[in-house]
Amino acid sequence: GEVIVETLDAPQGHADAAALSVTAAAGEAAHVTVVHERYGSVSLTVRMQSLNESGVAVYAPVAGAQISVQRAEESGALTDMGVMLTTDENGQADVSLPAGGYAAVIDGQTLALGCRAPEAVRFNVENTKQTDTALTCLDDKGGVRVRLTGGRLNDEDLAQIRFELTDADGTVIEMTMQDGAFYAGGLAAGAYVLRQ
Repeated sequence: GEVIVETLDAPQGHADAAALSVTAAAGEAAHVTVVHERYGSVSLTVRMQSLNESGVAVYAPVAGAQISVQRAEESGALTDMGVMLTTDENGQADVSLPAGGYAAVIDGQTLALGCRAPEAVRFNVENTKQTDTALTCLDDKGGVRVRLTGGRLNDEDLAQIRFELTDADGTVIEMTMQDGAFYAGGLAAGAYVLRQ
């Protein structure tokens, strides 16, 4: 007769095997191969993006950030699975998950002052595969870059041009020439007036 072989308990860290139909015959041994795929490996990396003195984005790992891993339902809703990870000194946390859609959410209270957590980052996991996902936090400082367009100026003409920013308190910030543009960095969020 026909026998259905189903998984009652898969080995830890492995998915249930697909149900198998086996035909048993009197006096014969039936051979069945049951495959439990290893869960997918997920590496979550948390990094902070800030701007260097030239306005170029630079990244640094964020240690000690807590990440909640949530299941992403087909409806788009997120369901808490009770999985909480903490990043190591390299800003990394690893976990094994069954195949499916997920989201990683950083607990903003575990970040340093002045560091903003990103929205939930969604990712998909496949059994037996490695998934790498980066979560990028932003520091609370920004910058302004002014580039002249529409013509060409020689170095002597460029040296005579000045730009400055004035914040809401009336503080004047000089913009410096860097890589063919004027730039001021390390600016707190707020309104500024640009003057030439």
